[in-house]
Amino acid sequence: MANSKLVLSLRTLSPEEWVLYNRYLKVQTRRESESYKCFKAISNQREKLHSLDIEDRIKQKHFPKLTPKAFSNILSRLFGHFETWLSEYEFTKDKYAIELQLIKAYNDKGLFKLANQQAKKLEKRIRAEQYLDIDQNKALAQLYHSQYYSSNPIKKEKNSNLFDNCLLYFRKTTKENALGYLNELTNRWQIKRTKNEKLEKELLQIIKLLPDTPFSAILKDGNKLLKDTDLEAYKRIEAILNDKIIDPASDWYLILSIYYRRQTLHLIRLESIPAEAVVEAYEFAFLASEKNRHQKFLPMQLFDAIDSMAIFLSYEKVENFLNRWLSAVHTDYRSSVLAYSKALIAFRQDEFDKVPQLLNGLNFDNPSYKIQSNILLIIAQFELGEESLTHSLLENFRKRLKRNRVHISAPNYPRIENLISIIALMLKAKYDKSIEIDLSKYNGIYYRSWVMKKLKEQ
Repeated sequence: MANSKLVLSLRTLSPEEWVLYNRYLKVQTRRESESYKCFKAISNQREKLHSLDIEDRIKQKHFPKLTPKAFSNILSRLFGHFETWLSEYEFTKDKYAIELQLIKAYNDKGLFKLANQQAKKLEKRIRAEQYLDIDQNKALAQLYHSQYYSSNPIKKEKNSNLFDNCLLYFRKTTKENALGYLNELTNRWQIKRTKNEKLEKELLQIIKLLPDTPFSAILKDGNKLLKDTDLEAYKRIEAILNDKIIDPASDWYLILSIYYRRQTLHLIRLESIPAEAVVEAYEFAFLASEKNRHQKFLPMQLFDAIDSMAIFLSYEKVENFLNRWLSAVHTDYRSSVLAYSKALIAFRQDEFDKVPQLLNGLNFDNPSYKIQSNILLIIAQFELGEESLTHSLLENFRKRLKRNRVHISAPNYPRIENLISIIALMLKAKYDKSIEIDLSKYNGIYYRSWVMKKLKEQ
């Protein structure tokens, strides 16, 4: 039986959010009510909410006399409370939302003096912000709009520039948002090779007509970073990230750090910048993941970094980076994350004899990580000349791969299948020289660079 919407939602809460939702329910329900008792029962089992039978067990233990329908109604009521709490909670976390709503409400109720005081205070706060943010001009545009499009007499005062500000900040925030979408169009083209020239042309026309802002200049450099090997734009974005001109907890710091990291790896391959630059690129990206409230710093992010860095840097430098960031990773299996990361370094630096021992007895939060560790073990045993063991591992892995298909991303599944097929062929080719492996027949290969290296050796 699938879990209810309530349980699926409660799984996502942080410890602090459990406390806040609990406080909300105390206000909305009585402590002796069935709804609150049910919530407490679920809360006490929060570590087991991924179990499919958790609701059945809670019902049997705490509500044995209730019919399934009655128990379902309790869960539905709790979910209704959850939705209301979540919308209010997220609203209060928006930097300017409460003040903007107050200004509108005061104007709607004819409390113009209070509206003007709140507007003046918010305007001052926005202009004094420590960081640049895409939401600043957007908030000012909303502020001036709320003041102008109301019955507030402030717009009729002599020398009032309220309408001019409405237009100016509407144009500024429109330019910044247009550049944000243009960057995403370019990003999608680079990742998926899907191009929308008509939409790109329209956005460029809009951008050309509207006034520049300090934040729009950053977004323009972000677009250059995606499109070209523009070292000047690269250095400017590096300075923005390094000097924290943008809040490291913001979405745009995270996005720009991703653009910067990707371009860093590209420039290193072109030998336009030193290989050591990869460390700073991942430092920026990890700082963003750690600070951003919409993100969790997951093991996969660390694995990707270690895998990339181990290609360019010494074991010692990569291990130092690993030790700096390991404690920040969101996982219940830190020792396994450490061991697998070290196995990745060993793999990339051709120290295959270290890999099997490092991969022994690992556990992970996500089944896909176990799949990846199995792949690494197969490659290591192949490299060590353990043919019989490699054959056995391949057979077992094919079954495991099918069982865990749901946990593997759609693009990666065929790439992994292709890798396994090629390793099997390489084993056969050792004894049958008529076997030829044509990589053009494979649409994507996991660890392609390793495959190409082995084929050159044959």
